[in-house]
Amino acid sequence: MLKNLLRTLLVYNIFMSFNLSYADNILLIMAPEVRAVKAVETNEVMVDIRNYRRIILDKKGDWHSANYHMVRKTVAEKLEKAALALPDGVCILFKEGHRSLGKQKEIFDWYVDVLKKRFPARPDEEIKILASEWVAPPLEDAPHSTGGAFDVTLIDHRGIEINMGSIVDDTSENGVARNKTYSDIISAEGKKNRKILIEALSKQNFQNYPFEWWHWSYGDKYWAYHNKTNAIYKSVG
Repeated sequence: MLKNLLRTLLVYNIFMSFNLSYADNILLIMAPEVRAVKAVETNEVMVDIRNYRRIILDKKGDWHSANYHMVRKTVAEKLEKAALALPDGVCILFKEGHRSLGKQKEIFDWYVDVLKKRFPARPDEEIKILASEWVAPPLEDAPHSTGGAFDVTLIDHRGIEINMGSIVDDTSENGVARNKTYSDIISAEGKKNRKILIEALSKQNFQNYPFEWWHWSYGDKYWAYHNKTNAIYKSVG
């Protein structure tokens, strides 16, 4: 346990020593100013997203926590409203909600290893910073751990995923550029479908992470920073 704590502190110290806030003009999900946002827990309950209309839960993957289908109650209610506003025949495919800090660390460490093999000449500190563009470091109040963040895409009436320009969690070498919400290298169809998702979720005051078109949140620190208010959800479970 002490060893894991020291590793977590090392990641945090790397972030603070580099004072990294932005990459490609995008505010990083665990930038120092985001971390500094005050969180006032409301103790709002977690609910099962499967109980809400026009939201289909994707099958569980090895990277998911046991409660990946759970989010805060307000998040679920807002997401249902967004789903009901979608064009006929289109539904939300819910990929992931709650993620434990233990699972967060597992995914972060895995991606660090992927990047080390891809960029063997780069120093460890730089690799960890690159990794943070795609997955938040396993620090307290990491977005998914609060129950306020979720990953989604769209499916048609046949249950087939709609072309969004890239797949969710594309970790390929070219994926970073395609995954950006407003990527200019994806197809016109992908841009059109992303616009449908963006408009539906934005109307419910969800906050997108611009490195990942599929990642949205409400009530966590990233959302709070952009809304100039306190976060209302802390890590749970």
